[in-house]
Amino acid sequence: MMTIIDHLKKDHRKIEMLYKQMDDLRPEDHATRHKLFLNLHSLIEAQARSEEENFYDRFITRKDMRRQLLEYHEVHQIIGALLKEMSLLSPRDEKWHAKFNVLKDILHRHIQEEEEVLFPKVAAHVEKDILDSLSDFYIERRNSELNKLILTLANSVLRDSQSSNMASY
Repeated sequence: MMTIIDHLKKDHRKIEMLYKQMDDLRPEDHATRHKLFLNLHSLIEAQARSEEENFYDRFITRKDMRRQLLEYHEVHQIIGALLKEMSLLSPRDEKWHAKFNVLKDILHRHIQEEEEVLFPKVAAHVEKDILDSLSDFYIERRNSELNKLILTLANSVLRDSQSSNMASY
């Protein structure tokens, strides 16, 4: 069985893959970039919420992890703010690209710190069966968040489509 740490690492690889795919696009591939961004935004939001609830909150009372987990929570807040700002801009906008580059840098550093510092510390002090059981809660919460975000995005796209159809009358 995969532990919560295994699932977090797997989600990190998905996040990295999405932002690398966005990097590899030609400058004029705005529509594809936008679709990949929506996927990246949804995955990061869902992963962060579930990670905070099912990982950070479980270990934040530990004196040896508290400060680090509080900092990581703040990093999640910064990432969320960047994603929100980017979602209000077009991928054609220079500011969008500047924010994307900052987002990549923050994500890369955050993922590296979690995987090289936090995860080994947790794995060394927490029994594997506890990490196994936390993985079920993590997956359930992440999938629930993804479903909510997908519905929100679908409703937003539908509203935008209806607005543009009304404007053409």
